[in-house]
Amino acid sequence: PHFWFDLQEWSKASQNITRGMVDLVGAESDAGKDIAKRGAAYKAKIDALHGWTGERLATIPEEQRILITSHDAFNYFGRAYSIDVVGIQGVSTEQEASQRDVANIIETVKKRKTPAIFVESSVNPALIKQVASETGSKAAGPLFSDSVGTEGSGAETFVTMFVKNVEEITVNLGGKYEAFSAPDAKESGK
Repeated sequence: PHFWFDLQEWSKASQNITRGMVDLVGAESDAGKDIAKRGAAYKAKIDALHGWTGERLATIPEEQRILITSHDAFNYFGRAYSIDVVGIQGVSTEQEASQRDVANIIETVKKRKTPAIFVESSVNPALIKQVASETGSKAAGPLFSDSVGTEGSGAETFVTMFVKNVEEITVNLGGKYEAFSAPDAKESGK
């Protein structure tokens, strides 16, 4: 789950979907040509987002490159962008964290002097707030892990959700944030 946080994998998936849709309607049909064009524009946008994400996250000081969240939704993200990822709960938001899990996170936050830990939009923030309270680390976010944001959140599409997450992570872990500029002002595939 959550492979979409590795934008190179997400780009491959979108291209596979584009090819499949073009095959269904025919490459020479107007619909096939339109799908291929929109698929190429979306790939360009995702590839640009991947490059931008790497640049922004690289500005976070090495010792602060740890992303602590409610559950293990960001492992693909961490692997793709060289950030340690630690979730209090497992992959499922329904999994309960043990007292030992919480104690281990508190120990990690103190040891790494983590400036911020992150609540998620789809998970009860109580455990993150408890860890923040016990460590003095800032409870930041929310990060969007399991869905895009609601209207007015600034994270209503996949691309804007991803940008919002990168902004939260970069700013709160001590990096330098600069806005994302997509190759095409209109987001294909909203």
